[in-house]
Amino acid sequence: MSAPTIVVSDDPVREAAVRLRAALETHGPRLAISGGSALRVIARLFQLDSMDDRVAFEPRELVLTWVDERVVPRASSESNAGEAERLVALPRHVALLHDDELDAPTRAIARVERAIDEVLHGALDVTLLGLGEDGHVASLFPLSSGDASVYSWDSPSARVMLVERSPKPPSRRLTLTRSFLATAKTHVVFAVGAGKREAIARLRAGDPALPATGLDGVVVITDATGAGE
Repeated sequence: MSAPTIVVSDDPVREAAVRLRAALETHGPRLAISGGSALRVIARLFQLDSMDDRVAFEPRELVLTWVDERVVPRASSESNAGEAERLVALPRHVALLHDDELDAPTRAIARVERAIDEVLHGALDVTLLGLGEDGHVASLFPLSSGDASVYSWDSPSARVMLVERSPKPPSRRLTLTRSFLATAKTHVVFAVGAGKREAIARLRAGDPALPATGLDGVVVITDATGAGE
């Protein structure tokens, strides 16, 4: 287990995009991304200025999926995939949920499990994660006394699972399991703002209640407001 690297930047979106591109070029194109503010990093990834005569990273170079998805229609502003599609031109990707699966998330899980084998060849190379103020990543929430059976980070023999009672609405979500996230070599964690300070400190300290603790290759990108000791 390696300690996370904390990087404080005046331009955290660009810094995260640069780190992400370097990780993809080093480890491979299989990328799982978060929604929310982390989507700004994906948009920037495709717009990076060339500093050494390289062209900007092209979407077609990625094999993309999401770390989690809310069980909502794609047109909803709460849909990670929907918001990404409205922001950038996406490469080929494995969506965790289609609209015709809203009432049958177990069917979505079976489809995604097949796609993990057929498209992602059973593993990830890099992830782009957001970090919640409570320390959650994807839809894997911190454990506290007595709730491990409710908010499990893994499901037996599964790489994607249904969360029925998320402590953060909406309550139903699909998420990659922690064990599948752990197949990636690098995890770029985008955590900007004073509200993330405590979560970053807990991650730096190796708090076992946080799902990102113990993942190898964690690089946390933050700004000055989120970088308190």
